[in-house]
Amino acid sequence: GAENIYYNSINSTGNFSGWSPVGINVGAVSIATGVLPISNSPYVVMINGDYNVYYESQMSNGAWAGWTPVGVNVGAVEVSTGVIQASLAPAVYEPYVVMMNTARNVYYTVRNLNGSWSNWSPVGVGVGAASISATTIANRPNVSLLNTAGNIYINTQSSSGSWLGWSPVGSGSGSGATPAIASSAILADYNNYEFALNGSGQLYSA
Repeated sequence: GAENIYYNSINSTGNFSGWSPVGINVGAVSIATGVLPISNSPYVVMINGDYNVYYESQMSNGAWAGWTPVGVNVGAVEVSTGVIQASLAPAVYEPYVVMMNTARNVYYTVRNLNGSWSNWSPVGVGVGAASISATTIANRPNVSLLNTAGNIYINTQSSSGSWLGWSPVGSGSGSGATPAIASSAILADYNNYEFALNGSGQLYSA
């Protein structure tokens, strides 16, 4: 309720180590988290009360590196995140962030190898986004979108960096999945799984 951020993890004995501060007095209103492969470093993406986006990762000694801006004055209201392999030799993974803003448009940015962030590029403008989820398949970001009409769509980034366009997700294992009031996407066995919660409290998958 104080809009601070804390971190907890399970140790080698299977117990939680206890809460440690990640961001105090940061005015956090929303967060998304991920882990960078190889370094095994957890990271967090935050939206504050001014609708700005910040990033912070944990260092090898357990301390946190400090908040860096990802998007200031961008009107962010929701973020999702994932990682892609940015270099083969040496193998380096970098985080990306997908954002929904107050105009219900969707944008994308990725961290460069030098630590800077790319300019925000549009994934969907005028799409009426209500919520978003990000997954990575074959080292390509995917964005799943629930719009204000309760329909679910997915968009995939091509090898050139452009986006292939929004395609509708099926109604799932039975009728009545849409219009949905909430949705989420996860990755398992190199497949994208979509979940839809309808207004009757029923959960569907596709």
